[in-house]
Amino acid sequence: MAPALVALFVLDAGLRASIHPLWFDELLSYHLSRLPDLGALWTALRQGADGQPPLAHLLIRFSHALLGEGELATRLPSLLGFGAMSVAIYCFIGRRAGRLYGVAAVLFAWNTWGYEYSYEARPYALLMGLTGLAFLCWRAAIEGRSRRWALAGLALSLAAMLSSHYYAGLLLLPLAVGEGVRAYQRRKIDWPLWRVIGLSPLVLLVYLPLILGLRAGRSAGRIRAGDDALYGRVRLPLPASGAVRHQLPARNGVARLARRAPRSDHGCMRRFRHRLPGNAAGADHSTG
Repeated sequence: MAPALVALFVLDAGLRASIHPLWFDELLSYHLSRLPDLGALWTALRQGADGQPPLAHLLIRFSHALLGEGELATRLPSLLGFGAMSVAIYCFIGRRAGRLYGVAAVLFAWNTWGYEYSYEARPYALLMGLTGLAFLCWRAAIEGRSRRWALAGLALSLAAMLSSHYYAGLLLLPLAVGEGVRAYQRRKIDWPLWRVIGLSPLVLLVYLPLILGLRAGRSAGRIRAGDDALYGRVRLPLPASGAVRHQLPARNGVARLARRAPRSDHGCMRRFRHRLPGNAAGADHSTG
């Protein structure tokens, strides 16, 4: 049954990722991932071009290098992230309650709004996958299965979580609660595990300049939906290629649409989608 689930996910989410044009936020991820180097990306994020750490943009950049700059390649990290989360749910639940319950848990997760992020070029599905990996590593560590590798995997997955989304620190709470319950039941504290969990937020110190720059921009009122902070004050040094010239009208169109829309009107901004060059020219104003 597990192979059937994999095939279903690849066919459905993969097809959606291939045919749906990019929408407002995805265009931001696309352009940031195409910056010349890490220094340019760091500068853009420090100036408030996007409110996320750089990991997702770097993975999209790597995907572009492998597969080209199409919709599927741009969304590939999200597809892999959501797929990893699905595998983690199946392994976590199936190991304790049986394969049938593992499949049911995966199908339940697929029947939520989270499934839409599996084919969206933003860091949310990537965060889901890294969270699932973190919990698998935690489970392996407390069961004593390759404990050193499990602890190393937990440390890396927690660091990657915090490198994909700043609010990922909130996901440390259920992990800490679970470990706290375990310590109470055992009447013994697992200090190596607590060190991994407790020290993981130190990763955010690396991104402190980005966080401070983002906060400064918001305090000054420069970063809001459709503001020139996205496409004006924060200038992305994109290559002057034919592909970019095709996209400039779309980016301006996105900015105009966002200025007319209230900040909370997520659906309005989603209605502006843009087909990348090489698939179809121009913008596609559809709900996709």
